[in-house]
Amino acid sequence: SLLLLEAYMCQVFVNKQALLKQTNYFPAVFSIFLSSSRPVLIGFYPALVASLFLLLAFKRLAESYKKEKALSEAFDAGIFIGIAALVYFPVAIFLVFLWIGLLTMRSLIWREWAVSLIGFVLPFGFALTYYSVFYTPEVFWYANLVAAVGKHPATPVLAWQQIALTATLGVIALISLGVFLTRFSDNVVKNQKLSALMLWFAAFSAA
Repeated sequence: SLLLLEAYMCQVFVNKQALLKQTNYFPAVFSIFLSSSRPVLIGFYPALVASLFLLLAFKRLAESYKKEKALSEAFDAGIFIGIAALVYFPVAIFLVFLWIGLLTMRSLIWREWAVSLIGFVLPFGFALTYYSVFYTPEVFWYANLVAAVGKHPATPVLAWQQIALTATLGVIALISLGVFLTRFSDNVVKNQKLSALMLWFAAFSAA
């Protein structure tokens, strides 16, 4: 159900921003297929929960376009990325994406960068305070940093069906990216910025 919710959020965002010339359900369907293309991805796992907060951060970042002041949007996006990092620490790298996104959507305003960093740190501060009161700070740092980064489950051997499905999705993604880039300059400025933001988001997700 969480996966369906995230696919629905992607679909609503794409249609609301009119990023495609015609309304269709391709973003949602492709997202579901991509997120369930491997057996390890079928189930409840931390990265799935973290991706929900990353989508919320992306949405708030996109809402900062053309606003005279976007401190609340930058702060909210920072908090969402901080919560995502608490759930699955490797996504903390998306803080860099947030700063790139601010440069993409807006001009360089140091206060927005500062409040985004404060928003990112805030969930860690609350969590550390909770662990300090009820547990020990060492438990917090081990559970959220050392264990999250140090444990890398072995990659299972893929069956030929899974390889074929992954290859098919990869070809579709490359074709879609090619069409997207050829029509990039035809869009209005807002859609160009949103499209660039989506490409950065995809690049960080793939990393």
